[in-house]
Amino acid sequence: DEQAVETYKTGNGITSLGQSGRLLLEQTATLEKERVNLQIKQEYFSYLKDFLKSQDNVEKIISPQAFGIDDPFLSSMINSLTKLQLDKNVLIAEGKESHPSYAQIDRKITMHKANIMETVGGFETSNTIRVAGIESQLARFENEANNLPMTELELLRLERMFGLNENLYKNLMTRKMEAE
Repeated sequence: DEQAVETYKTGNGITSLGQSGRLLLEQTATLEKERVNLQIKQEYFSYLKDFLKSQDNVEKIISPQAFGIDDPFLSSMINSLTKLQLDKNVLIAEGKESHPSYAQIDRKITMHKANIMETVGGFETSNTIRVAGIESQLARFENEANNLPMTELELLRLERMFGLNENLYKNLMTRKMEAE
């Protein structure tokens, strides 16, 4: 936490990171924030695939915006699927399961589910590639950090962990408020 960072600075007689350490910290923080966002997206994609495989009534599906995914195409596909499900529910409520439009809506729901699954598969592949690139950059930054003096290296680690925890907390609180 922030107190641990200040205690370390005081105990080792340093006030701040040098320019190279500060730059590494900023670059690392940016990459780690992006990695966390990609992991949250990956969790949503897993949820979405599992939901579509196991649920017949898709009107209770969670919107991608609740997970911070602002993809208009995916949102549109999910909105269309939800509308079809609501139309199907109206026909069920009216006792029209034998009506031809019921079978047509059912086929459209199946097609929409398949299209969403295919789209999500592409997003997952893209995320995996992006995460691998981030991991590679983070490893490179870690190697550069090893050239810093030991006290500065430890301060860099402490500040990085503090920033990561703070970003994760903020991200989770934002997602919680959006979901509510």
